Amino acid sequence: MKLFYKNIVFILFCAIFLILSLRGINGNPNASELASGIWSEEGPFELSPERGRFALLYSLVEDRSVFFSLDVARFALPDLGLKNGKYVSLFAPGVSLITIPGYLLGKIFGVAQVGTFFVISVFAILNALLVKKIALRFSTSEQTSTLAAFAFLFASPAYAYAVNLYQHHISTFLILTSVYLLLKREHILNDILVWFLFGIGILVDYPNIFLMLPLMIFMLSRYVKHYSDILGHKLQISIWKAVAVLGIIIPIIIFARYNEKAYGSAFTLAGTVEHIREINVHALPDRFGNLGKEEVVEPSSYEIRNPYEFFKTRNLLNGIYIHLISPDRGILNFAPLILFSIVGIFELTRKKKTAALLVAIAGTNLMIYSMWGDPWGGWAFGSRYLIPAYAAISVFLAVALEKFRRDKLFLLMVFMAFVYSFLINTLGALTSSANPPKIETGNLSLLSGHEEKYTYERNLDYLVSKGTKSYFYNRYLGDLLTPVQYFFLLTSVLVSVTAATLVHIYTFKQENEVELVLKTQGSWKNIRIAFSLADKFRTTAKNMGLF
Repeated sequence: MKLFYKNIVFILFCAIFLILSLRGINGNPNASELASGIWSEEGPFELSPERGRFALLYSLVEDRSVFFSLDVARFALPDLGLKNGKYVSLFAPGVSLITIPGYLLGKIFGVAQVGTFFVISVFAILNALLVKKIALRFSTSEQTSTLAAFAFLFASPAYAYAVNLYQHHISTFLILTSVYLLLKREHILNDILVWFLFGIGILVDYPNIFLMLPLMIFMLSRYVKHYSDILGHKLQISIWKAVAVLGIIIPIIIFARYNEKAYGSAFTLAGTVEHIREINVHALPDRFGNLGKEEVVEPSSYEIRNPYEFFKTRNLLNGIYIHLISPDRGILNFAPLILFSIVGIFELTRKKKTAALLVAIAGTNLMIYSMWGDPWGGWAFGSRYLIPAYAAISVFLAVALEKFRRDKLFLLMVFMAFVYSFLINTLGALTSSANPPKIETGNLSLLSGHEEKYTYERNLDYLVSKGTKSYFYNRYLGDLLTPVQYFFLLTSVLVSVTAATLVHIYTFKQENEVELVLKTQGSWKNIRIAFSLADKFRTTAKNMGLF
């Protein structure tokens, strides 16, 4: 029960911080308002992945259609598709479907967009809790597992993508939940749920097929047993366990039904339809079935993409550099704290084979997006593609802290990395994710007439000159604190809590060891006394002639 209350406090702490950082503005925008600057580039929908997913959500709820009206299509640009003369989404429908409850609830209170974004924050909190629980299953303490969860949620780019509308935290939740279920006792219901989550993952983001592949291989390996007899080596398949694969059926039916409705075929992927980058000003009247008379336009530019071109092995080395080292996206610059987890990887994988599953997930994540055609993730803050890897690797930070809990130098270096990572990622969460990749800044500088920054320095300039996109700050604290003061207030709280926890880890463990020594010394003292009394009793009895 004590652990239950600690988890409640942990959840509340994370929830408060994400609410304080959540991006948004008041209002329930209609279709014509969405494309305005206050909602788009300068507002909460600053980049096309957010606009594209919200556009589909808006169409599903308000227009009851998988097709976009002209206003919604303009809002979704430049990630807009055209199929059979109708505007469609270029994104898998999972995020839009999952965030509908948040939109409807927020709409009641006049903050439909804020309610939508908060659904992603809920998944981020659950991910932090899962990181903590998985770390606890590897025999770490409550304190070190909590710090591992903080490292993931607040000391990596996962923070910036917990306060806007992206798929990464939902994908991470599906992966971590599957890991947690597989680490528990084998049960057919757990396996069915993992296959169900795999199907949901496809609905949320197509690359999840590859990201969750290590989980599927791990689970399938448990269905097949190898044994030897006099006839040689044989394989035995557990049909009863294999029935769990049926858990994927419901998500696949939803997936196929949506594709058939939107693209005319159950097997057509969103990213393979005509990609519209611009819309002409000349509209043509047309009529489409039950949709009534709508304004549609001819695209001024488009392309049809082949799904096999999304991944190229020749991109691998450059992609690894971008994700790990580059100044515009690299872990080294945006989340160096995560690198301390390497110590925990070597420590844990020697003792527990199941720990290798987390390493496989992180490695697959890195490899897949290093081969991706756009390893930068477009305009982004840090490497948003590696959020599942941040979560998987953060578990090993708890193991590293346990191993070096009495090493002052190690704890000091970890603390300094925490401080740096908190500062960088709080800056990203409060300001903007619209950081261009380095390769684009040359042309941008020519167009703008001034230097275009591409690292977190761009976010610092944004904080000083434009402020913050935090809904809570702009709604309630704008007259009390400057954006810079608000930024330092949040980071100070995170740093203080982390410092107190690290001190507790160091002193608490030492006290326990001292107590153990004292108890041991006391026990040996009692044993010596007992032997001394026994010896005296033997001598007395001998003198009395009893022996």
